[in-house]
Amino acid sequence: MRNFSNKGFTLLEMLIVIALLAGIVGIAVPRIRKNNTNAKAVVREITVLSKEVHNFAQLKNATYRIVFNMTPDIDTYYVEASNHEVLAMSEAKIKKIASLPEKERPASGFQKVDKPLK
Repeated sequence: MRNFSNKGFTLLEMLIVIALLAGIVGIAVPRIRKNNTNAKAVVREITVLSKEVHNFAQLKNATYRIVFNMTPDIDTYYVEASNHEVLAMSEAKIKKIASLPEKERPASGFQKVDKPLK
């Protein structure tokens, strides 16, 4: 005669747990996906803006940059333009300029673009 022990779970108990987990996942997944729509919209907007800035810079033969201003309160971005030739600076040059007093720093060739690019 076999000696059965009462260790483990029955099939019915396992099915109930799986059904509960499936119900929780079924409720949670749509809510998580809904929260990502705002992030996706912002990424699309910035992608379109970067393509527009690139195309506009080629048409006008000017240099443009997108500036992201991220603070704890609010995140904003805007476009700056320069008609002068802009050279990329090395890390050492950037650090040297940053260490200068505000009045001795060279002026930036960029100006904020208030009107739309179109």
